[in-house]
Amino acid sequence: MNALEFIKQDVIIADRILGQTMDGLTNETFHWQPPGTANRISDLYFHVVTSQDSRIHKSFQDKPTLWESGWHSKMGLGPEPKWEAFAQGSCELETALQYGAAAQEALLDYLSSIQPDGLDKPLGFQIMGQDMTVGSMLILMMLHKGGHGGEIACLKGIQGLKGLPI
Repeated sequence: MNALEFIKQDVIIADRILGQTMDGLTNETFHWQPPGTANRISDLYFHVVTSQDSRIHKSFQDKPTLWESGWHSKMGLGPEPKWEAFAQGSCELETALQYGAAAQEALLDYLSSIQPDGLDKPLGFQIMGQDMTVGSMLILMMLHKGGHGGEIACLKGIQGLKGLPI
């Protein structure tokens, strides 16, 4: 298995785990505000999906994001994906999940369009002092998805729901 095939499998598994973690939510549990300063599940999911959308389209391909191409209207929000705007809104769970599925499909389409050496493409910016390439960004995106997926599982558990799908 080469690095690109490995990353494709990681992308599929990370999305499957997050998707199964999102199972069993209702609009009420999706938007439930936990005590303290913790974020709502809806805020975390929005953050993960808009980040993925931005990296796939803006960082990797210099194209408009799905958000800019119409998903913001479906969610009743403005053209800039701002955390604060989403936190004020009440996007339906089903619409958010559809946006997540569209972002995942776009990522898989992108991965199918590149060769293994495409992972070495420099992105022209750093994160935490590291020069980012497509490959390093993909790894970070999957860690990001998994980390916030864990938060979502915990917030489900606090609400009396099953968290992780395992």
